[in-house]
Amino acid sequence: MTRFLVALAVQTALVSALILGPAWALNGSFAWPRGWLAVSSFFAAAALGGLWISRIDADLARERAAIPRPQTIADRLAPLLIAVSILAWFGVAAWDAHRLQLLPLPPAVSLCTGLATFAAGVAIVAWTLRTNSFAALVVKIQGERRQRVVDTGPYAWVRHPMYLGAMVFFAGLGLILGSLAAGLAAPLLIGLAFLPRIGIEEETLRRDLAGYADYQSRVRARLVPGIF
Repeated sequence: MTRFLVALAVQTALVSALILGPAWALNGSFAWPRGWLAVSSFFAAAALGGLWISRIDADLARERAAIPRPQTIADRLAPLLIAVSILAWFGVAAWDAHRLQLLPLPPAVSLCTGLATFAAGVAIVAWTLRTNSFAALVVKIQGERRQRVVDTGPYAWVRHPMYLGAMVFFAGLGLILGSLAAGLAAPLLIGLAFLPRIGIEEETLRRDLAGYADYQSRVRARLVPGIF
């Protein structure tokens, strides 16, 4: 629980800085209701989701709370690419919301749509974690837990539903912040950033997890059914 609370505090502080920092840089003020709503939404999802997982699957909660140990240079570079892409996305979202408004929407429409899309992304992630007890932060074969191929729930549709949930999550977050452009760009930008990570994961699982190659042949979509 202590590790969970520390991780929650660090994550919330980081998201707050990424959302409210650019707002202060652009306007000299932290008075951005949509920004605070986005931070609050993230905190609620992370806190409630973490408590829920620790209650229904303590082994998964412990696995995800462990500090990842990258095995190769690619393991180190792939998360860095994701982090840089997310950092850039937050900056673009704030710039568009406060200055550009490239694709303006009525405030009520963007807010309601954003909250619904954000909730959908959280739901996909929650469904993934509920289905796959082996969803560690860094892919490794968890022999001590008798890891097996998971092909039910969202895994019957795509091979990486967690990343799909993240793409939807960020799309909703962009709309909550008031940037339709950032909301539309999120799935493409975040999806592209995940590609190296997906390649590493699939190579590891195909090599070390019995039955994964067969699963790949049955479920062709990596992220979006019928598209990719």
